[in-house]
Amino acid sequence: MDVLKKAPHRHFIFSLPKILCRYFLYDRKLLVSLSRCAWDSLKVFMQNAVPEKG
Repeated sequence: MDVLKKAPHRHFIFSLPKILCRYFLYDRKLLVSLSRCAWDSLKVFMQNAVPEKG
């Protein structure tokens, strides 16, 4: 029996060690770079996981 239905989406969570959080607390502009790094990592992962059509 399946508890969850198959869905065409994924949920990803990016986390940081507590020791690094203080840098983002005091310099909020670092969040832009952090978001870009997370996006770039996810994009590479998805490109490698999904075969190219055509």
